[in-house]
Amino acid sequence: LYLEKNIQIKSWWKTYYRISFIVCLLLNCTLLFAFDEPEINNLTVQNGLAGETVFKIFKGQSGLIWLGTSNGLSCFNGVSLRTYNASSQKLLNAIIDITQTQDKQLYFSTRNGVFKLNPNRDQLERIIPTIKCYTSALASDGNTLYIGTDEGLYVYNGASGTLSCQQGYFVWKKN
Repeated sequence: LYLEKNIQIKSWWKTYYRISFIVCLLLNCTLLFAFDEPEINNLTVQNGLAGETVFKIFKGQSGLIWLGTSNGLSCFNGVSLRTYNASSQKLLNAIIDITQTQDKQLYFSTRNGVFKLNPNRDQLERIIPTIKCYTSALASDGNTLYIGTDEGLYVYNGASGTLSCQQGYFVWKKN
């Protein structure tokens, strides 16, 4: 009787170990395939990036990624790129800086002034015709836009469309 119980216990442990081994093997295989390496997107001119040099990367309030490049603006939605141009002249088309105001309006600085994205026409439009110089920096506070140029600092109120020049404040000056 003792021998029979001993054989039954050993048989039970062997079965237990076999089942445990198979379960562990299946779990490891499942875990191995569950964690794929992250996909890395390489955005280039060949797959739609506007220019080879990226000056600014900006995440908008809608979650889209905006890329200011040496030859225009690219918008990345996580899958594909969309390109916008401020000018037909490549030199003037560089997007230097990007900002967004509280009312979700996107603004872009270029070597030839400040532009905004018109979502109805799906294109860039110059917002202040009097500023046609190198705009090196943009910042926003509410719906007020601060524009750093080689001529000084401008303050633009998007709601009223008024522009004022802050004399004596220079962000960057050419020699």
